[in-house]
Amino acid sequence: MIIRNRWGVDWGENGFSYIDYKDKSGFGNQTWLFEVPAMNSVISMESPLDRDFISGAFSLKSTNNISSAAKVRYTVVRADQSVVATYVDDEKASSASLDTLSMTDGKYQIRVEVLDRNDRTLAQSTHQYFYVVNSEPELNIALNIAGIDSAKELSGRIELEVSAKTSSVP
Repeated sequence: MIIRNRWGVDWGENGFSYIDYKDKSGFGNQTWLFEVPAMNSVISMESPLDRDFISGAFSLKSTNNISSAAKVRYTVVRADQSVVATYVDDEKASSASLDTLSMTDGKYQIRVEVLDRNDRTLAQSTHQYFYVVNSEPELNIALNIAGIDSAKELSGRIELEVSAKTSSVP
């Protein structure tokens, strides 16, 4: 096995070294491969992604690998933790439609849960955040050209004052 160090090219062979797989310490045999056990009860949000900006009708999507799943529940909450919407789908590979037009612009959180036939939670996704932006952003730009005659040709150093005002995007 070839390893690379952090100390630069002066160490080992130009910064690299070798460890025999049959090294008596077992180090060479243990580091070339590690096993990750299969994960059970995994659910993940596919849409919206974390920190997405959305507007209008939007499709919520999730996937899971839970064989005993009977339903999937989406819960959308505001930043103050008040529940805005809850959707339940009787499908394992789930989707639901979220209409953001009735929601105020701002930051929201979504979580998805897998439920069994008795509505008990089997698994819950990580919480993801998204932003609703339904209003049109506004931008006003002001240009101050005091002391400049716009009818004459400009030359030399010109100083302008530009100011911009915009509506906030959450």
